[in-house]
Amino acid sequence: MKIAVISTSAIESPPVEGRYAGIEAVVWNFARAASMSGNEVTLITTNDSPNQGTFDVLKEGTNEKLGSLAVVGAGPTGWYLNHEKTMYDSYRQWLEQQFGEGQGIVFDNSWWGFPYLSQRTHPNMKIIHTHHGMSNWAVNTPQGMRYVKPPVPFPRMLGVSTVHAQHLSSNFAIPVRHVHNGIDLPAYDPEKCKSEDFLLSLNRISPEKGIHNNLDVALQTGWKMKIVGDDIHPTNWEYINDIQNRCAQSGGQLQYYGHVDNETKWDLLRRCSALIACTDNERYLEAFGIYAVEANAVGKPVLATANGGLYDIVRNGVNGQLTPNTAGIVNALREGIQDRFSPDACRQQAEQYTVAAMTNAYLNLFQKVLRDDVDSQW
Repeated sequence: MKIAVISTSAIESPPVEGRYAGIEAVVWNFARAASMSGNEVTLITTNDSPNQGTFDVLKEGTNEKLGSLAVVGAGPTGWYLNHEKTMYDSYRQWLEQQFGEGQGIVFDNSWWGFPYLSQRTHPNMKIIHTHHGMSNWAVNTPQGMRYVKPPVPFPRMLGVSTVHAQHLSSNFAIPVRHVHNGIDLPAYDPEKCKSEDFLLSLNRISPEKGIHNNLDVALQTGWKMKIVGDDIHPTNWEYINDIQNRCAQSGGQLQYYGHVDNETKWDLLRRCSALIACTDNERYLEAFGIYAVEANAVGKPVLATANGGLYDIVRNGVNGQLTPNTAGIVNALREGIQDRFSPDACRQQAEQYTVAAMTNAYLNLFQKVLRDDVDSQW
């Protein structure tokens, strides 16, 4: 199968060595696994990708070719709409020549979905678009906010969890399926995952992610907490400064790390007692929650306000606890969590969300689309 994988313009894919990324890491893992499954894959990313070039994927220990992977830089790395538009303009002609008549699958993971513009002029193009966040295609009208569906008759859109797909479907008034994200599970050795009595916050440092709520929980319960997350692409510098100041004034109880590399992230996950995520549920939908799978992968439970994709990942009392608000998490911590969650049960839950599972789900769906086994209305 011939597949064009479109990444975002926000971060290069794969991320440079040691750098932590979410969507861009998921996209890289899929592209690599799909090529190893015998497919001809082209990954469109930014000019900063460290792995540009075309590579034959060989069967281990032989010269037998399984598939191929081409990594193509197509514009500057940047967080905003104009960066994705510049990226799209640089690969548009190639995309329409190679995929305009339905010769393969265009797997779009970008925020703004510019490849839909190509499908308007090439209606046979087979685009599948995974949208990884909240709906951002909306216009203000006198009657309030109105969501605008992609500009093609029958968009094949996917979410990354059950609730996320329902959110997209409701806002755009179109059918939306879902495929869960998957991660490269690290090796698991319980002896190397001993808890050191601190909570870990592992989320972008921004208001909707509720980092301030995490700090409140720690201060109310007396737990130590380490705060890790992306502060390189800030939406609110004032908020980041406030979180840093609260940590600095906590007498060592709250320790601010900000952006860290993968090695540091996994070290902190292995040593924490639990991961905490108190998102602002009134203004934000957690599309999936990779951090929850990462915590479970090293045997650590997730304590979170119930939101979006976490409903799919967390089974109450098994691999974590979902509560309606932070008061429920405060109560859980006061009651004690040390012996409530089995590390092995946490790991078993994480094993549902592997790169292999994600890749197989996508490839099976792609084959159905190529065979026209999925009706035009998805």
